[in-house]
Amino acid sequence: MGCDLKVVADASILIHLSAIGRFYLLKEQFKEIMIPEGIYREVVIEGWRLPGSLETSEAVRSDLINVVQVMDREKN
Repeated sequence: MGCDLKVVADASILIHLSAIGRFYLLKEQFKEIMIPEGIYREVVIEGWRLPGSLETSEAVRSDLINVVQVMDREKN
């Protein structure tokens, strides 16, 4: 059973859960899943046809995963 936690996922978890057929665990374990725009680009665009690309793309389209803009506060 999932919990009310929000999580920011990196490329490794998306790729590896997909590779072992357990991508669904993200939905089961977390209330909200976010990925930075750069992670989306790395997994879905640059990594198209590799493990995690299709699952991540579909999860974003279905609002399971939210793509968020990340800013470096120290640069501003």
